[in-house]
Amino acid sequence: MERNQVILEPGGKIESPGKLKYSLTTLFKQQPNGRWLLTPTEKIYEKNQERIRAGKPSKRWRERRGEELVIHDPSLTEEARRDMINFLQNQGYFEAEVQSEVAPFKKEGVSVKYKVKPGERYLLNTVGYSSSDTLIHQILQELAPETLLKKSTAVSKDNFDADYRRIAQHLRTRGYARLDQTFFKATGDSTGNQVHVEIEVLPPPGASTHTVFRVGEVSVFPRYTLGADLPEWKDSLISGIHFKTISPEYQIKPATIIRNIFLEAGDLVDERALLRTRTKLSDLNAFRIVNVQSVIREDDPTIMDFEIFLTPRKKMSFQMDLEVNNSQGQILGAETNLIGTSLNSNFKNYNSFRNASIFDLSLGGGIEFNLANLDSLIYSSNFTGRVGLSFPKYIKWIGPQDWVYSIFSKKKSEDGDEGFYSTFRERARTNISTGYEYVNIFNFYDFHRAELEWGYESQINRNSNLRITQTGFTFFLPETRPNFDSIALENPYLQRSFDRQLFTGLLFRNATYSFNAPPNPFGGSWGFLGELDVSGFEMFLANKLYNDLGNNTDTIRVFDRIDFSQFIKLQAFANYTRKFKLESAIAFRLNMGVVRPFGYSKESGVPFVEQLTAGGPNSMRGWRIRELGPGGYIDPSDEDTRVFVQSGEFKMEANFEYRTPNIWYLEGALFADVGNVWTLTDDEERPNSQFRFQGGFDGDNNPVTPFYEQLAIASGIGIRLDVSFFIVRWDIALKVRSPYEVDGSYWFPNIKPFNFWQTPNHNIAIAYPF
Repeated sequence: MERNQVILEPGGKIESPGKLKYSLTTLFKQQPNGRWLLTPTEKIYEKNQERIRAGKPSKRWRERRGEELVIHDPSLTEEARRDMINFLQNQGYFEAEVQSEVAPFKKEGVSVKYKVKPGERYLLNTVGYSSSDTLIHQILQELAPETLLKKSTAVSKDNFDADYRRIAQHLRTRGYARLDQTFFKATGDSTGNQVHVEIEVLPPPGASTHTVFRVGEVSVFPRYTLGADLPEWKDSLISGIHFKTISPEYQIKPATIIRNIFLEAGDLVDERALLRTRTKLSDLNAFRIVNVQSVIREDDPTIMDFEIFLTPRKKMSFQMDLEVNNSQGQILGAETNLIGTSLNSNFKNYNSFRNASIFDLSLGGGIEFNLANLDSLIYSSNFTGRVGLSFPKYIKWIGPQDWVYSIFSKKKSEDGDEGFYSTFRERARTNISTGYEYVNIFNFYDFHRAELEWGYESQINRNSNLRITQTGFTFFLPETRPNFDSIALENPYLQRSFDRQLFTGLLFRNATYSFNAPPNPFGGSWGFLGELDVSGFEMFLANKLYNDLGNNTDTIRVFDRIDFSQFIKLQAFANYTRKFKLESAIAFRLNMGVVRPFGYSKESGVPFVEQLTAGGPNSMRGWRIRELGPGGYIDPSDEDTRVFVQSGEFKMEANFEYRTPNIWYLEGALFADVGNVWTLTDDEERPNSQFRFQGGFDGDNNPVTPFYEQLAIASGIGIRLDVSFFIVRWDIALKVRSPYEVDGSYWFPNIKPFNFWQTPNHNIAIAYPF
């Protein structure tokens, strides 16, 4: 078996021929053998079989990569042909024809061609709804205007199933808990390719109407273990909920559980209340399993009792990670060979105060050694600590956020659907945290950074998450040393960014939104991450009001020494991954960001730690962190004495990887990175750093180039050690294109292929870069 092929022959209009053709290829019953690293997979399989026949142990990687030789089976070809016809008819091509042809291919193989004539596609003209159950018939007429089966819609199974789901889901919110799509029946008449369809909701077998259920007793088993003997459990009635336990002690307070149950005795059984109960109990993060079961009473078949089985998770967890990194180069004329290691630990208590509040403590530290200078062996050190408390509900703090946010959120609809803000509040946890960071680059600078935050995090739905820090304060306290001061004297922007500053947000500090789509039929998946940071907005308004009322021009400072930093920062990340046969994959990421000072910080600029940078193991891998940019700026300092402190206000970057299948626990990668950072205004100290669409000359008559000529490019190979629960990554990157001309060319001509360790930039890190 060498090849499968689908050929769409003329006849009838096809809206998306490429999509239809791909869908038909998924119905092949036999696939030709593939290749792994240019080696036919059947040869890998045969080599492994030879080892087994010789009494030697099987090679694991050959078991994973090898495939038995695929021999053409005519019966499977016929089965695929029939499945294609059924698929096309389900898509509205009721007169579809599919023929299969088998022909010799290459030396000893065969090729199978499926010649497809879809024919004319049948389209909907009108649709009607009915039921012999008069109550359901009335509801159907109410729902008819919202039908998904619009005029000229294809008469396809997918379209009908979607409309059936719409109706069934609505009926299950009105007490029809046992009504599903199996009760729907469609009949139709056609004129040409135009079809009138009548959809009927059938009654249950042996009855004329469907049962409308009401909620009966609600029972909770808060410490349930699989296989437990339920009748021996003690029953306690608390606020109308039956709690069944072995002992009178509760691991989680009943009030916390009751607050997250939305099934009220006597109410119509509403599927939304059931899903809401399951979701909210799961969101507590205190239970490993949440299982809600319904039982129809024998003495009254219109009453449905509910039993909620809660299996607690481990109350506490502890995790520790060790990381190692390496980089080489020259700083201030001295060779550096930096080996760094860091140790990070995390402790969590998932049931603090017995109300499912999460106590979170993280501690970490790291140190870098300069093996090229044993007299000053320690190059840098850092320490981080963070402690937080997360409450399993929305707790209002201060400010008019309820009123402001509700403007952007639709009100509850007639069928009870909640708006975005209502959903956010419903599923939010309230987070309070404080943190501290200390970084010491021994010969250049150190800084202390302390934070205090109040905010919320909410899993909006299965795919998206929103985290908002409403109130936050960050104190940034840097201290520079002579080596750094000598550099900063020539760069006032850098010098100002190292002032003592306080980042503030009273009504809003920052927000992070993430979305991860489920994989599509083509094996692709994509995600998005957006971050918005605002500092000092309230202080800017207060300062401006103070100056306007008092006719002053003062800038308010803390103890007359510490500035209130005022800036806004926006970043967006989009990624796409597609997996192929034999576990290979491609991955793509686009990153754009902008940061701008405003108000009374326009002169001092954006703080050093909030500026946008490029380079490092998760960015432009051919450059080290803060080495690249901004724009086409050329650092005038000697290359042997250069310190990497470059940054900008605008960032644009794209990364691409091809990830090869595993050999043993190793995975390979080929990658390319394109991007840079720029300033958004003319910087006299860093000419040609501004983002521009056209070239020319700046105000000081320095030549400038457009942004697209300042795009840097790096490429390289990667080796990843995959031990299932984490990945150790070693990426070896070369600078391919410079953002400015070097010896008359943007392309690097001086790559030294035989000096493997010195020429590339080595990046050792944990996890994929994106």
